[in-house]
Amino acid sequence: MGSGGDFPASITVSGGIAYVMNAGGAGSVQGFRLTAAGPAPLSDAHRSLGLDNKRVPLFSSSPGQVAFTPRRS
Repeated sequence: MGSGGDFPASITVSGGIAYVMNAGGAGSVQGFRLTAAGPAPLSDAHRSLGLDNKRVPLFSSSPGQVAFTPRRS
């Protein structure tokens, strides 16, 4: 199962959902549902970051982390 882009650099997990941030190429964030059979891509949960990086980016010019924020009521 791929991460939906080039050079996965960060992953965040909350409950049964995971998001992977890809820092290479155009960059992207891809969401997955965690199942007993492995991660399954969430439909409509892939977003381009619009970057212009090499496939293996320089760390000084690429995003470094994806995270969930606490839900507010």
